[in-house]
Amino acid sequence: LRPVADRRGVRRRARAPPGRAIMPAMSARLLELELDAPSLAGNPLGDPTRRLLYALLPPGREDGRGLPAVYFLHAFTGSARAWLNVSAFGLNVPARVEAGWAAGDLPPFVAVFPDGFTGLGGT
Repeated sequence: LRPVADRRGVRRRARAPPGRAIMPAMSARLLELELDAPSLAGNPLGDPTRRLLYALLPPGREDGRGLPAVYFLHAFTGSARAWLNVSAFGLNVPARVEAGWAAGDLPPFVAVFPDGFTGLGGT
């Protein structure tokens, strides 16, 4: 937030412009993708066949070719976006993965965060 003055000259904090990063700067690439899931077509809950997923690529990688994939599955009533939540007490999961890569504690892989939320709240 940056200080600005309103019409009366009262100083207040302005919101950051839309589209600015809300997570700490990452050198890894976090992609928001959609996956077509034809197996969900006509399901009794009416859940969409297009599903959200996030993919985290190691620094310096344009794509994940040749790398293993590690799937992070959320709990019942969770969602793919929950992995990106800001925590008051530590790093979120993508930031932890990136820290592991930077420290050399984790080998390069594609971290995949699929969304399994359904009309009943779970996978």
